[in-house]
Amino acid sequence: MIKQKLLAVSTFILFCTFVSQSAATSANKYAYEISRKDLLEEALLYQFAEYFNEITGGKAYGCQKILNIKRIEESSNRHEITAQLLTYEGAHNPPNDLYVIRFSVEPPGEGEAIEKAKFKIIKVDKTKNIPEEEILKICKKKTK
Repeated sequence: MIKQKLLAVSTFILFCTFVSQSAATSANKYAYEISRKDLLEEALLYQFAEYFNEITGGKAYGCQKILNIKRIEESSNRHEITAQLLTYEGAHNPPNDLYVIRFSVEPPGEGEAIEKAKFKIIKVDKTKNIPEEEILKICKKKTK
């Protein structure tokens, strides 16, 4: 029930983000446009926020992105995902630590509730105190 509410709220937020972004794009030809791929990535990453908060010890983070996603077995819904995120303190202040998290996720079993999806951490790489030049590269947005 909670997951369904979270999904509904995240869908609404994504819709509002898309609508507001479309309005900004219409008003300014140089505005950043969100592609369908970016929206899907954002929605997927949002589903793992609880785990990312646990991994980072509750630190604020941003610049999250999916580096790789693959199906574990050809005919299954099990996936291995590699994501990266950058932690910060306060108003995006250092120290900034880069996390590269590889995990697997599989759907709930037959008859299990949707919140029973299985999340398993495979590997976490943490690089401390990322320099500002590197942060700019990591967080760079693609523009059209």
